[in-house]
Amino acid sequence: MRRIALPGAILQIIVATALGMAMAHLWSWSLGAGLVFGLSLSVASTVVLLRALEERGMLDSLNGRIAVGWLVVEDLVTVLVLVLLPALAGSLGGTGGEAGRSLWAALAITLGQVAAFIAFMLIVGRRLFPWLLWQVARTGSRELFTLCVIAAAVGIAYVSTALFGVSFALGAFFAGMVLRESELSHRAAEESLPLREAFSVLFFVSVGMLFDPRVLIDSPLQVLAVVLIIIVGKSLAAFLLVLALRYPLNTALVVSASLAQIGEFSFILAALGLSLGLLPPAAQTLVLAGAIISIALNPLVFRAIKPVQRWIKSRPTPRPVREESRSAGRIADFDRRGPAHGTGGAGRVWPRRPRDRRGAGGGGHCLRGRRTESRNSRHAAQAGHAGGRRQRRGTLRADPGAHRPREHAGHRHDRHLSRPQDDGGRAGA
Repeated sequence: MRRIALPGAILQIIVATALGMAMAHLWSWSLGAGLVFGLSLSVASTVVLLRALEERGMLDSLNGRIAVGWLVVEDLVTVLVLVLLPALAGSLGGTGGEAGRSLWAALAITLGQVAAFIAFMLIVGRRLFPWLLWQVARTGSRELFTLCVIAAAVGIAYVSTALFGVSFALGAFFAGMVLRESELSHRAAEESLPLREAFSVLFFVSVGMLFDPRVLIDSPLQVLAVVLIIIVGKSLAAFLLVLALRYPLNTALVVSASLAQIGEFSFILAALGLSLGLLPPAAQTLVLAGAIISIALNPLVFRAIKPVQRWIKSRPTPRPVREESRSAGRIADFDRRGPAHGTGGAGRVWPRRPRDRRGAGGGGHCLRGRRTESRNSRHAAQAGHAGGRRQRRGTLRADPGAHRPREHAGHRHDRHLSRPQDDGGRAGA
């Protein structure tokens, strides 16, 4: 699964970001605005995907695991962007964050803080929080256990921002990793599931309250362009990437449908870009509009998987080249440009239809040549008529009036072929 999720997600993010930057350039936005805008459109919502896969019973399937792994890689890349974006804001034309420092100094400080936080979580967090969960579980109180899980997750996220100066999203991500190290991780996930769903609902409701419906009237073409990038551009890029990695058609369609929406990390990126002075306010509104419309249309995209799959499979495919036995060689291309004639055991005389006959002689026959295995066969070369010579490939051509092969008795002239009787004689003689 890593062979497809890691390279596929990274390449898909690059393609979607490039599409967003191209659109921002047409709208005369700055380079930093285009970069943040493109990244906001490139990241799909894991919450929306999990709900869609659960409704269709695909969460535990191979295609479902590939789609979830793809979005996990996207989340990791987005977390890294959230960490580095404040340090790069000054170079990208922003007014907040680390704009007063040089680029390399800001990057060094940011990476140092991230490294310190990761080291703290790996050394201290992996031992402290699983032990704490075990001690609380020994009390036998379900409510206290649930409270401990929530306090640990929120506390780690807050400490990451307050003490180490890194993103709140990065702290929440590592909180989940640390809690997963505990033997009680499955119970913790089960106990906190209702709260996670409640928080997800509150999150999307609060984001929806920021949406301004007037953008659908004031800028309908811009909203349409954003929706097309999310639903068509991202999906098509993912579809081609999965096929290029030699995975089945059904996997490509499931992954492309999974990415045809954006969600929580897109809102966080847009809000961060706005606070750093990189994004204009209109960009955040467009991101919100694109997210709401794409999430609403995502069930329809999933329903279209099977019809699209049937349509693709019903398309005609190129027919394989006809091959004879190896001893006879490969049949040469049929010459449709005029009548031809030839003799010898290495050829066949094929009659043309009456409408294709040309000239008074009318020949109307074509010899499809073969390459014989023996290079020393001289009969075919000596038996040629009207200056016709065997070519290495292709169809033998000769003067249609020079010779006209005779038909076998009892056979129609235009529907049956004439075969040579011997190697040195004439065809049909």
